[in-house]
Amino acid sequence: MWDNIGSPFDYIAEKYDEDFSNSLAGTLQRNRVWHFLKEEIKAQKPLHVLEINCGTGVDAIWMTEHNCEVWATDVSANMITIAKSKLRDNSAVNCHFSICSFNQLEKRFEGRKFDLIFSNFAGLNCVDENEIRKLNTAFFKLLNENGRLTMVLLGKNCLTERFYFALKNEFKNANRRYSVALAKLTKDVLQPTWYYHSLKLTKLFSSFVLIRKRPIGLFIPPSYLNLWLNKHPVITKLATWLEYTIGSLPIFADNGDHIYLSMSKKITAK
Repeated sequence: MWDNIGSPFDYIAEKYDEDFSNSLAGTLQRNRVWHFLKEEIKAQKPLHVLEINCGTGVDAIWMTEHNCEVWATDVSANMITIAKSKLRDNSAVNCHFSICSFNQLEKRFEGRKFDLIFSNFAGLNCVDENEIRKLNTAFFKLLNENGRLTMVLLGKNCLTERFYFALKNEFKNANRRYSVALAKLTKDVLQPTWYYHSLKLTKLFSSFVLIRKRPIGLFIPPSYLNLWLNKHPVITKLATWLEYTIGSLPIFADNGDHIYLSMSKKITAK
């Protein structure tokens, strides 16, 4: 049992890898993110990366294996404890984990510049538009002149989710991403969740220019359908194939479970 619970995500830390990171749906979607992220981290010299909402450290450790030095942060102390435990059996010496909330980033890393700021799997969906505008300023200050901001967020119009709930005649759930929702982390723990369209995000991150947008989970469904995927391996293979063909088209970026966005700093940002 965990002590000193301070973040809603502390309650799911112990089973997070089992329920998501190591699940079939979670693995397939993360591999898709890595497919695109490889293009962001190609460089002759090691990149300095700031990861926010790093969870149990899966992405941070992967990036250190691809020529990056990573400062990975999360507001959940229990997530960070698990992430650090993975370093004992891993050679990721260029991986540094610390507890840090979004509003502490500027102070914690004052005077340091990064080549990439990375946020995976909906961490930024936990804050509203006003907080994102503040992060726009903070991220701009923390990045090098040619630095990039890469984010993976839940979008407003996940086609597989809408189709799934429509089949169940649950039309309220089919449209749930069009308003602020309460994500049920446990039976008694709820997390307010805001869903965004890619166009809205490019406006909120006004100090950056959009370079790339892609869907994540256009055909690979959300993680709550993981048991269904396990029971239908043929359909899973087909969905994965479609994800790597049609799912590469930016026109469908807002129709997946998540949106992959990569941005660069504006040269003349205020």
